[in-house]
Amino acid sequence: MTLTTTPLTRSRGRGFTLSTPALEVRPGEVLGLIGPNGSGKSSLLQLLSGFLAPDRGEIRWNGRTIGRTPRAEWATQVAVVPQETEAVPPLTVAEYVRLGRVPFRGLLQSFTAGDLEAADAAIARCGIAQLRDAPLGELSGGQRQRARIARALAQGSRLLLLDEPTNHLDLAAIRDIALLLRELAGDGTAFVTSLHDLNVASQVTTQVAFMSAGSVEAIGPTAETLTSAAVLQHLGVEVEVTPHEGQRPTFSLRYAPRGDRSPAGAPRPAGAGLFAGALHDGIPFAPFGDAPVSVDEAGVGLLDDGSR
Repeated sequence: MTLTTTPLTRSRGRGFTLSTPALEVRPGEVLGLIGPNGSGKSSLLQLLSGFLAPDRGEIRWNGRTIGRTPRAEWATQVAVVPQETEAVPPLTVAEYVRLGRVPFRGLLQSFTAGDLEAADAAIARCGIAQLRDAPLGELSGGQRQRARIARALAQGSRLLLLDEPTNHLDLAAIRDIALLLRELAGDGTAFVTSLHDLNVASQVTTQVAFMSAGSVEAIGPTAETLTSAAVLQHLGVEVEVTPHEGQRPTFSLRYAPRGDRSPAGAPRPAGAGLFAGALHDGIPFAPFGDAPVSVDEAGVGLLDDGSR
């Protein structure tokens, strides 16, 4: 099961146009999207999830083309993990994870024994079985993020789309989520994820794409593409890369004055940085970004095209 696209374009209004080259993500691969806020990362994830349709180009997963596949069926093929929000639904972990089975049943149908088993298996896979009856509101940020990933796994999809999965988490939770994603990728799950944390990108991804103003400026294997020179060129910040024997390198930010320029004299891109992020409402079917959402009769999120 491989995700492939032809070159994609999508206009979003106010002069913003997303334009990407052909993409390919195989089982067990993780494509990280890196760039400042407003660079098009969320828009690309919206295209891949089916919340938006491209103006030009095709997206295929497991041999199916997104524009020719019924929306409800596509929702059973591709799972979405939105950003953390402050709004937490009044559900237990088990109740929340079972929402991943809604595309198979609709909003008003009862869950089957198979649905319940799939949800419990996803909860166990994410290491939160001891929390299955706990209210989401009583969980830590890292535990809630595991519940979000479990809900996506309950859909049975082998392609997960994640929008800044470690945003607003503490260091221990960031490490744990990164390790979980690596384990799932090792089992053959494919991922596309937006990231601001370069260390998570280094530890988790197999390929990275630097994005700016709606365009993919560079894409390639992580070891070759995620370098200090590339970070300076595309994000406008200086970082130090520390190699580790037998492990992937780590990155540390150099706190140079804000007005500093790159060696080539290019000004620092507005909004560029490692830790920028935006909150949005994403429970339970909201797409990436802050667009208004409704839910159709199949339980699939519908995006208002006038959004960011």
